[in-house]
Order: sequence, then C-alpha cells, then structure tokens
Amino acid sequence: MIARFLPPVGSFVLALVLLTGCSSNKQSHGEKAWESFESTRLHVADAQKNVDNVLSAMGQFQYSGNLNNAFQNYKAAVAQLEKSGDDAQRRAQAMRENQEKFVKNWQKDMDKIQDPNVKATMEQRRDAVRQNFEQVKTAAAEARQAYEPFIRGNKDLVQSLSTNLSPAMVPALKPKMDQTTADGQVLKAKLAALQKQLDNIAQGLSAT
Repeated sequence: MIARFLPPVGSFVLALVLLTGCSSNKQSHGEKAWESFESTRLHVADAQKNVDNVLSAMGQFQYSGNLNNAFQNYKAAVAQLEKSGDDAQRRAQAMRENQEKFVKNWQKDMDKIQDPNVKATMEQRRDAVRQNFEQVKTAAAEARQAYEPFIRGNKDLVQSLSTNLSPAMVPALKPKMDQTTADGQVLKAKLAALQKQLDNIAQGLSAT
C-alpha cells in the first residue's frame, strides 16, 4: 500500500529525511522513506504545539495562583522551545547545503522503479521535486528566523522572573509579554506555512 504513495511523496521524501535528523542511507527506500517523511510532518506539528505550550504557560501569570508553579511550568516550556529552535536551525542549514544532493538521490531511487507509467513522468516529477524542495527550504528558513525573537523574548522573561518572582513583577512585564506573544503568533504562522508545504507533498500536490 505504501508503495502506491511513492511517486508523489517519494519525489521529495529523501530530502525531508534531513528534517528528522535521521541517516539518509537508512531511510532512502520504500516504507522507511515514507516513515521518515511522516516523522518530519509530526516534528513540525510538535513544534507548533511547543509554541502553544509556551504561550499558554505565559498566560498563567495573568491569573492568581501559585507563582512558583506557574514559573516552573513556563521555564520548562521555554527550555523545550529552545530545543525546537535548535532543531529548526539544523533543518534549515541542511536544506541549504544538500538540496541538489537529495534531488539526485531521489532520482537514483526512482530510476530503479520498473513501472512504465512512473518512468513516463520522470522528468515532470523531477521538476516538481525541485520546486517543492525550494518551497520547503524557504518555509524552513523563515520558521528558523521566526524562532529567534520569540526565544529571545521568552529567555528575557525567564531571567526577569528568576530575579524577582513576585505578584508586582507580572504587571511590569506585561508589555514584554505582549510583544513576545506577538512574536509567537508570527512563528506559529511560519510553522503552519511549512506544515502546509509538507502536506501538499504528502497529497501529491504541486508546489504553491
């Protein structure tokens, strides 16, 4: 069943192995390649959840309650966000450095397919691969850039709250929280754009 998806999805899946941090030579055929592509989509979806978790944890400071618990939850969410940001940077760099290599590797795999219908559309699919790769590469780079102000704002807030965790400090930090929340919304939009490009590939759609 999975093999039926490889013409539309396999046209890009080798490149997307980079997004998972897995070894390309272990994930370049059949089911393993499909699993790697699906893992990539899940990683991006998880990244969006991480942003939501940080925003939710930050929002808890607006309500009365145990400030220490709220701070610990917020600090943990920010730490997870930083990890996601590091992953995004690695993905974007890999995209820049390995585009042509992975397009060629994809074509080598496709050259081994015996189905004449697939062979007949090889050139068209190869062009689609490059277009899709460009779209995902751009979306991944924009997401990486959007991480920077959001992470920086949250780290500043963590530092401020670590210095003075008191009810009086929260209102004083509201302008910074508002700006950081706005940066988070920008990041969510960039991650959603990346997710859309990955979904288009999974559905065999052309680059948009």
